[in-house]
Amino acid sequence: SCDQLGELGEGIGLYFQFLKYFGQTFTIMALMAVPSMIFNTAGVAYSSQKIEADPVLKTTIGNIGASGDLTSKLVIMRIDQFKLYLDMPKHLVSLICSMMDTGIIFVFWLSYMNWRSFQRRVSDGIDKDNLTCADYTILVENVPRNATDKEEWMEFFNKLAPIHENGGKVASMAIALNNGKLLQMSEAREKQEDSLAILRAQLCRSKYEDIQKNVKKAEKNLYKMRAKMGKMRARVDFKAVALFVTFESEFTRKEMEDEFKGLLARKGTLFRNNYRLSVHRAPDPDVILWENLQNRGTEALIRDTAVFFCGSLILLLSGTLIVLIMSAKDRLAIEGFPSYCIDAVDADSSDARESIMWLRYSQGPSVFQAYLKCYCDTCAVGCGSKAATEEEFCSEWVENERNLVLLTMISAAAPAAINNVLKTALKVIVKFEKRHTTNARDGSLAANIFYAQFMNTALIALIINADVSYYISQLKFLGKNGWGILTGEFRDISSRWYMSVGNGLIPTVLVASIAPNVGHFVKWPTKVVQMQLSKVGALTQRQLNKAYEGPEVELSERYGAMLNAVFVILMYSPGMPILYSFGVIFFASAYWADKITLLEIFKRPGTLDATLVQASADKFQWAIYLHLAFACWMFGALNGLKLYVPIISELADAGLKSSQPGEEMGAIVFLTLITDRLRNFPAFVPFCLLVFITARDILTAFLEPMWRVFKEWLARRKRRIERKKIMEMRRKAGYDTEEDNDSEEEIDGGTVKGSMFTYTEALEYEELLGIESYDVLKNPRYKMAFSDREYIPADDSSSDDGLSDGSFGNDIDDDDKSVATSAGTATSAKESDAGPTEKMRK
Repeated sequence: SCDQLGELGEGIGLYFQFLKYFGQTFTIMALMAVPSMIFNTAGVAYSSQKIEADPVLKTTIGNIGASGDLTSKLVIMRIDQFKLYLDMPKHLVSLICSMMDTGIIFVFWLSYMNWRSFQRRVSDGIDKDNLTCADYTILVENVPRNATDKEEWMEFFNKLAPIHENGGKVASMAIALNNGKLLQMSEAREKQEDSLAILRAQLCRSKYEDIQKNVKKAEKNLYKMRAKMGKMRARVDFKAVALFVTFESEFTRKEMEDEFKGLLARKGTLFRNNYRLSVHRAPDPDVILWENLQNRGTEALIRDTAVFFCGSLILLLSGTLIVLIMSAKDRLAIEGFPSYCIDAVDADSSDARESIMWLRYSQGPSVFQAYLKCYCDTCAVGCGSKAATEEEFCSEWVENERNLVLLTMISAAAPAAINNVLKTALKVIVKFEKRHTTNARDGSLAANIFYAQFMNTALIALIINADVSYYISQLKFLGKNGWGILTGEFRDISSRWYMSVGNGLIPTVLVASIAPNVGHFVKWPTKVVQMQLSKVGALTQRQLNKAYEGPEVELSERYGAMLNAVFVILMYSPGMPILYSFGVIFFASAYWADKITLLEIFKRPGTLDATLVQASADKFQWAIYLHLAFACWMFGALNGLKLYVPIISELADAGLKSSQPGEEMGAIVFLTLITDRLRNFPAFVPFCLLVFITARDILTAFLEPMWRVFKEWLARRKRRIERKKIMEMRRKAGYDTEEDNDSEEEIDGGTVKGSMFTYTEALEYEELLGIESYDVLKNPRYKMAFSDREYIPADDSSSDDGLSDGSFGNDIDDDDKSVATSAGTATSAKESDAGPTEKMRK
């Protein structure tokens, strides 16, 4: 269940609740969309054509069409046996469909708002019920690079009010250094040791000379790496980049954060009377990427800039590839697309073939292919059906249709295939960013995957088929008379647009809803096969362990695919309500695919907070804006009553009077087009909801900061009250006694906490979840990197002197007997007696 999955961490539990919650929401939305599809099916826009329309195509609002007068009626229901039928004016049908879609997106907005409230309650509840090391720890940034003396830091914090006046106490302290390259080389050393172990295992099986050479080469490379690391340690002067301070009391941690807030620095908070520190709650220890903490300032700016340009280039290349594929398909579709066969040549006439062939030279290949299809194809009314009897004459049409079907399949699958390739490229780019925590890294990866997939799945199909030069005259060089890239002919989302573009988007969206989850589910049987093969093929124990422990959970990819599916569905669902059912398919398949693979093949996840799910849910607000904007445009193209709306109607009338026929699109013409559509009753309904939600969000954006300041003031006042209550509770529970404290004043000013446990007590009673301190040695991610105290030649080990105060995980307890190496590890004095050569032999 979702509650049981929540035991694996806050992020995992919220993720599955998120899938389940919005899966139920899309189920309600899909059911609400059924009447809209029924009304759309009653349209006649496609029934008048001799080529029978696809049943799915008839469920779009393109079947209602914009032609005809307001009094024309559509038959909604007809039962001949009972002589019953229900008809409605077309403008009323358009209005009902618009109101239904607005109601659907309003339900989604309410669900979104309810989810935000639910998520906050769950996160607050989990934070109160569970203790982690981060509950007691602050992260101090903007520290001086030469501030590596822990005694100086202790003296600084002891002078501050939360400790000096309220009796707080520092439990431990860890200084992060700029030794990221050493940490990276440690990981590389681990990989080289794995390769060497595999080669030695192969050498035990067979004494081939080539393997012996490879073993010697690997040993030589490993020795060089150790020597290089030794020289680096002797050469580099490590500097401080951040500081992790753990307090005994959670109250002290919160008060210390308050001490450094505000526009102006408070008295005593300037380090060395010059440096203003940035202090906030520390992330959990197991999500910190220690090797990336030195990525700050200019280096971070350079990396972010490089990632932006590289990411843009990759998106441009992938988008160009999809554009070329879709352009080839669309050219065939236009040439072989018989939009109307009303004026087609009579297939039974004696000069039918000559007349059709003459069209190739007189009217062009597009008209020729259209009439050729009417002559050869089989349809309900008017087609010649000559393909079987005149195979040679119709062979060109048959080949065109075959290529069209092939390119249609390729264009539907191409975005999904290219998106999978993009994931790998984006992972490399995001890794180059060097984010400080796995949550920040995963959030960046999820956002980049979403942007890339959304562009390839939704935006390119819209742009490539639009007459972009009509709206932006500066891009005419990309059109038919220029580079031939943007050769679209549609200036509006009309009935023909749904027939040509929308009908191709439906399978593309379906693939985007299913393919990510099917591909994720396939990892299960694939991993089972790999585990079975590893029983025979594994040469070392570490290889076997890796085969059976499974890969790490990567929710960033899953959130990226989910955002892409939701945005694409909400973008085009106003005109194609069948897309709502694809949302149900996505969330249902994602829930079960993730649930099975998580329980069967993935590693047990570490501490995952609500960062990813919160960032993803926040983007849903933009999906709502996008949906309502497209709803205004799509429903504005239908027949409807013209309303008088102040300002909007005046702007539309003034623009229509001043515009000239054939005038190029400009700011005034475009504004006239927008306002004229918004006063159309079917478009005005979603526009009202758009204005309401936008006004609400703008008002919230202005009032929320003030409300946050007020809540923080209340929180500080509440903490002072809770401090007294907790002291009394601790006395009654026996934690604080007269024997433990010298005086009543010391109890009143002593160590207290938001929970019944101090940090030391939480350690003693094993109440802390996850890693218990910010000592890098206790982080499983770096356990193998520091498996040996000495991983460089013995003659270079003298470079360790004088660096213990600036190492990772160097606790300040007086009874700490550990010595720290320059790479940021801590090892006991007893272990240091063993030499590197002896430990490597073992």
